[in-house]
Amino acid sequence: MSTSRGVTLVSKADKKPLADQTPKEGEYLIMSPVHIPPTMDDSSVWFPSSSLELLTVVDHQNYRCSWRYMSLPHWLLCSNRWQALSTVEGGGTKYESIIVFTGLVAYILRIFMASGLKKGFVATGEALKKRCEEV
Repeated sequence: MSTSRGVTLVSKADKKPLADQTPKEGEYLIMSPVHIPPTMDDSSVWFPSSSLELLTVVDHQNYRCSWRYMSLPHWLLCSNRWQALSTVEGGGTKYESIIVFTGLVAYILRIFMASGLKKGFVATGEALKKRCEEV
């Protein structure tokens, strides 16, 4: 898979970046690197640090998107992640991120990686907040 850093829309067949990087339902993306917990220290990664995902929902009007993990067979590990933005009273913005794991490996993730995954979600939210406030 890709060794570049970040999120890249790719063709499913050869994992090469698409010319148009506009997210659309049905497109594939590679997230790289994936660090659990979110240390960004490549030397601490003990599993492949890229993740192939399928964009399942891109809803610009309601500020929502969803993607599904595609690197392993669904019976082994399936995860669906939703992210959404909404306006709250007073003019602020609420960010929500939900992920659901199923399959045999989901039990292993819960036992060994739940804490790191939670740290990753918090770090993502904090980084998004910081980035938005800089604009």
